[in-house]
Amino acid sequence: MKILFFGMGYSSLAVARFIKHNIDKEIEITGTIRDENNADKLIKNNIKPIIFDGESPNLLLDEEI
Repeated sequence: MKILFFGMGYSSLAVARFIKHNIDKEIEITGTIRDENNADKLIKNNIKPIIFDGESPNLLLDEEI
């Protein structure tokens, strides 16, 4: 199973952490972010970051969908 969060902010990061720690630590979680400076926080939580500005096409995002 894979989960994709559009807009990996405070609330969605909390949900992703809950899933990883309480439901299935092996589940693949991806989250979109606008600023690449936030990527390290996701990577540390074993979440794949995808930089997406909400407007421009992104091939990595296409692969996740």
